[in-house]
Amino acid sequence: MKKRLKVLIPCFILVIVFAAFCGKFGGVFMVSQAETEETKESVITGESAEVPTAEEAEQHGLYETAEARIATMKKVASEGGKELYFDNSYGEIAVVDTQTKETWFSTPYNYNSDIMASDDVKALLASMVRITYYDEKMTELKMNSYTDCIAKAAPQFTTEAIENGIRLNMQIGLVETKMLLPDAAEASRFEEKVISKLSEKDARKINVYYTKISLSDPTLGEKVKKDYQENYPGLLEKDFYVLRNVSDREKRLIEKIIKTTEYTLEDYEDDLALSGYVSEEGVSALFNVSVEFSLQDGDLVVNVPTERISYDKEEFVLSKIILCEFFGAGYSRSDGYLFVPDGSGTLIKYNTQREKSILYTTNTVYGDDYALTNQWAYNSLDQQIYFPVYGNKENDKAIFAILEEGDAMAKIISESGNILSSYETVYPEFNYATTYTVNYQDETKMRGMYTYHDRNYYDGNYRVRFKFLTGEAASYVGMAKCYQDYLVKKGDLSKLEKKSADTPLYLETLGTIYQKDTFLGFSYDKAVGMTSFEEAKDILSDMKDQGMEHINLRLKGWMNGGMDYTVSDHMKVESNLGGKKGFKELLDYTKENKIGLFPEVDFNLARKNEMFDGYNESLHAPRTLSRETAYLITPQEITNLAFLQFMFYSVSPNRYSENFKNFFKDYDKLNAPGVSVGNAGTMLYSDFKKSDPVNRQQAMGILQTNLETYCSDQKALLTDGGNAYTLPYTKDIVNVPMTDSSYTLADESIPFMQMVLHGYVNYAGDALNLSSNVEDYMLKSLEYGSNLFFTVAYKNAKELKETPYSYYYTIDYPTWKQSIVEHYNKFNEVYGNLQDQAMVDHIKLDEQVYQTTYEDGTKIIVNYNEKSVTVNDTTVEAKSFVVVR
Repeated sequence: MKKRLKVLIPCFILVIVFAAFCGKFGGVFMVSQAETEETKESVITGESAEVPTAEEAEQHGLYETAEARIATMKKVASEGGKELYFDNSYGEIAVVDTQTKETWFSTPYNYNSDIMASDDVKALLASMVRITYYDEKMTELKMNSYTDCIAKAAPQFTTEAIENGIRLNMQIGLVETKMLLPDAAEASRFEEKVISKLSEKDARKINVYYTKISLSDPTLGEKVKKDYQENYPGLLEKDFYVLRNVSDREKRLIEKIIKTTEYTLEDYEDDLALSGYVSEEGVSALFNVSVEFSLQDGDLVVNVPTERISYDKEEFVLSKIILCEFFGAGYSRSDGYLFVPDGSGTLIKYNTQREKSILYTTNTVYGDDYALTNQWAYNSLDQQIYFPVYGNKENDKAIFAILEEGDAMAKIISESGNILSSYETVYPEFNYATTYTVNYQDETKMRGMYTYHDRNYYDGNYRVRFKFLTGEAASYVGMAKCYQDYLVKKGDLSKLEKKSADTPLYLETLGTIYQKDTFLGFSYDKAVGMTSFEEAKDILSDMKDQGMEHINLRLKGWMNGGMDYTVSDHMKVESNLGGKKGFKELLDYTKENKIGLFPEVDFNLARKNEMFDGYNESLHAPRTLSRETAYLITPQEITNLAFLQFMFYSVSPNRYSENFKNFFKDYDKLNAPGVSVGNAGTMLYSDFKKSDPVNRQQAMGILQTNLETYCSDQKALLTDGGNAYTLPYTKDIVNVPMTDSSYTLADESIPFMQMVLHGYVNYAGDALNLSSNVEDYMLKSLEYGSNLFFTVAYKNAKELKETPYSYYYTIDYPTWKQSIVEHYNKFNEVYGNLQDQAMVDHIKLDEQVYQTTYEDGTKIIVNYNEKSVTVNDTTVEAKSFVVVR
């Protein structure tokens, strides 16, 4: 006796297990194509996969050499000195350098011999794609393309030829097929069209599996009749043959017999309607995903077009896609490292000696999405990823990957070997539908774990370009050169034109702040000008008198309320700094003396929300995934608990275009040639508002459009940080990271960003006078070729003591004036002739001793040790440097 079952099944594998024991799902049976010999149709198109022979299956993943593996694959493209090979049985690719004969595989050719890897890990090693998804109860589930597609007895993939490559079309999950196997058949029709047409032997078999049920049968008890009637309401009017519980093998046997009769699919549909049976089993997850592999200019381009992703969006949420997880993976016993662009860049050496026990590092490209949750902090104390790249060096070869599309939706994950497997790898994870899990503990909400997801699915491509390096080029220096050349060819970088024999000095002044004060017993906010426009001019005059010819000045807190500014959809110059008249006098001075002036404007945040200021929190603020308003606060201010109420109001990316237009309408009247849009180079977030959502890729596009419109040719632009999407619009970047996040897995911080930028963009690190160790930071600036940057105020820093800005603890200009001159002269003496020279090499010569080389042959050796060292016949004093020209 079969009962209607109501079971919540978290994974399609359990559905199969359930089917094996209970025998059915209802009117339409769901089985894998691998288990259905008669399946004729598939939603994927193209050349069918080849089922490997027993010998091929036994040998797979056990090849002794790369050449032996290549010999079993088919060449599908040849271009730019590379050959692309494909295995139509296992959906794997390989790239061969025709000159050096070096090879790179999507799956290590000997992975099945890895005694460290479990069967589950080996399935990941053999997978091209891994997905994370959620069912209707928001349970997180995972699949991989090997277990859930490739390894099926009848593989669920096809291939198509594309220009210089191949497209792999996959069905990942359980393929649903309709079988000619009625759950309940109307008795007279079944007897006429099936039983009467069968041999006596086959008729007996059918009667074993089907039972004729009639509610008028006196042998049926009342409880049994009630159960049948609940499952098959049609029994109130007609008698039915009801299928017993059967296995998948028995299903195929019964269908084979029924197909020899006159019973049709139309009869099946009629019986389904007449019986009234409704299955309550969960729908099995099935994801259609295509991956395109092509050779372009000697590179491998891997592309996943989202327009070819399909699945049941009523039942499931596709959250993440991991692509090419083990492409170019290195063997842990080899000499090599993973390159991750964390901060300035970091190297994670291969775990050869098994001294590392932590498996992963995970970094979000372009920094965290602060709209994911109301975390109230931005610009994390950790570094972020500014360039969407990564690399893997093994012995004398390397891969270097560039995320060309979908970069703002990505994370970069490194995985050390000798923990779960014997392979070292780094790879991208892309968001399709953003999800976020919150553990509520407060009294205002129901406690527990809640997962939110965004229905504003990413609708572009996930596109990764792999470049292949061999010999001396197979290094992080070669990777930096690769990316630099790529950006130049794309038009995002161009060589600097030397405007002066001097390196640029970057100065930043603070403008208006507000202090709590009282008058006649009443409390009020008193405006204090930390640096007026006239005082800023005095600072510049001082620097000019000291012989400095290349100065860039950024003004902070000069408009709309100063440091506690309102939203930037208009512009009002601060009167207590000198007003428009004072600003224009400063502007005229900078023009006459060829000084760069960059007044700061913030299109992401606002410190204050006042009436009629152009900002309506309910309309203009982004929402988190939990539909709360996103407020933010700097990490420096978190330590100042008395001022936690001074949070930033965030502005939705949907408002960028309107705010840019309105601001520049006012700003252009000043005829200022430059502007600073600081955190445009460090912050990128979504808006999860239901009515008009914006994902990060869309937010990036909106920002780029406005930078192109208002800053590309019209204004010189200065930014912070240097997120890659701002590079086409700027020649000046400050607060470029000078180190990595110092994660436990990291072995070396490297100047990857600086190697890409030097000679093409003027850049500086953090303000030297705000560093914890000025001497070491100066040495780091010399090693990394980073111009000097100082934040100063004309008034004493004690004015900041009772404000949210007390972290500017050492910015008194009178105190720092002489030190600025001394440090600048020291740096300028070294780099005056190098500002337009590319950085062509960087190497660690000894412990805490590094050498940087420029294209004119100049070498700078920096010694961070407390004692002198001699390297390459050159002695470098303690905490000092040597220039070899």
